[in-house]
Amino acid sequence: MIQNMVRDNRVQVSTVDSFQGREVDVAILSLVRSNKDYRIGFLGDKRRLNVSLTRAKHGVVIIGDASLMGPRIKILKKIIDQCRREGTFYSEKSFRECPLFL
Repeated sequence: MIQNMVRDNRVQVSTVDSFQGREVDVAILSLVRSNKDYRIGFLGDKRRLNVSLTRAKHGVVIIGDASLMGPRIKILKKIIDQCRREGTFYSEKSFRECPLFL
């Protein structure tokens, strides 16, 4: 769906696996597959998570369910906690205030 919406050929929409060995200026990582069973899918594989977090040269925007990711994945909990301390964590309610979307 995202790929169909993007009309700018400078924007790449793809899977984590396709970015192995490549870099981008900014990455938007979508982790929105929440479920009632609290399964975490590919995030359970540390290598794939590493690729998804290390491909950006300048910044990473992570979109997902912090209540699902934080308690289950230590590195994401650390990232969430750091973003909260720095004021760069946006909840669903505060999302409209995010400077990236003003």
